[in-house]
Amino acid sequence: MYEEIDLGAVEDGSLRQETGTAGSRQLSWRNTALKWFIDCITLGALFNTIAFLVLMGLMKGKVMSDVMNVVRKVSTSHFR
Repeated sequence: MYEEIDLGAVEDGSLRQETGTAGSRQLSWRNTALKWFIDCITLGALFNTIAFLVLMGLMKGKVMSDVMNVVRKVSTSHFR
């Protein structure tokens, strides 16, 4: 799985990368799609929770300052 690297080649700068330089790496569509999906799950959960709290508060006739206090209370309780 791992290949051995000749340290002498590293020291004198003659070690070449087979995949090219760091700037010419190819985009991995699989990794990009997975990262996008995981980011959407994380941010989606946050936005859905906030939207739910705001809508439920407004439907119950609460003023926006009370709703925002509930959002702050819920969001800070999850990060402790």
